Amino acid sequence: MWTLLSKVAGVLLTILLWYLQELPKDSKEWYDIFLSKYKLSIAWLALFAAIIVYFIDTVANYCKRQNSIKKWSYNFLKHIVKEHLDGRDFQTRISILRPRKGYKIIFQFCIIYPIKSFFLKHYKVCKKQYWHNIPYKIFDDYLCIYARYGHSDNITSYTHFLITDRNEPCNGLADKCYKEGLEQEVCTVNISHINFSNKYEEENRDVKKYMADSFIDKKYYSTFLSMNTKANNLYAVPIFYEDQRIWGVMMIDNDSNNRISYKEKLDSHIAMYQKIFSYTLQILK
Repeated sequence: MWTLLSKVAGVLLTILLWYLQELPKDSKEWYDIFLSKYKLSIAWLALFAAIIVYFIDTVANYCKRQNSIKKWSYNFLKHIVKEHLDGRDFQTRISILRPRKGYKIIFQFCIIYPIKSFFLKHYKVCKKQYWHNIPYKIFDDYLCIYARYGHSDNITSYTHFLITDRNEPCNGLADKCYKEGLEQEVCTVNISHINFSNKYEEENRDVKKYMADSFIDKKYYSTFLSMNTKANNLYAVPIFYEDQRIWGVMMIDNDSNNRISYKEKLDSHIAMYQKIFSYTLQILK
């Protein structure tokens, strides 16, 4: 609909500007008199309207492309789960995390999520630790959930992971994968049954082991607390553009008591899936 409207507006503005150049000098028609009197102002307004239409059309096309990528990503994650990860491991979920600037997520973190918390039970913003994880570094990049499929895909996650510098301690497995551009796997202790403390120093040995194994430094304990699911079987795979710039991270996780190696499950397929992602991103971007 918007494409049609923008084309119609473009044609009308073109006709208007053409007519302003060809105005009859001796015309007695009221509209010619009006256009002649305000010719310059109308031309500037038409030019401004054309710029606005072009800007809106550009934004609309960008949003359309992004929605296409997101929809395709969701369906592709669904395919991977159905093809390789279904069965007894029903708690498995697969996500894509992408970098976003802090200023792009701070509004929804401070305004949108608290408003939704009044209506949706799965938003844990009433808890004190939520506010300890504010994305205050507004010009830095944070890894955020871009697409997800699995047992909790209907639960919106507000968790974000600050992307750390290469010489800094990691902020989780996804952060490590993104920084290094290499696939990562962790199989560690299950802590889903534990009630967590507000302070890292007061946590028990299993929680500290989980954080160490998952590459979550103690300075990011607030990020750890904000995670809805503390999965103990984790597999992170980098996703690249065709020019080898990193686009995001695909994360597979499960909080089962059993050790599950997703690297072994997908070893013969993951390289092909990375290539499919790269090729599709090249087409849709």
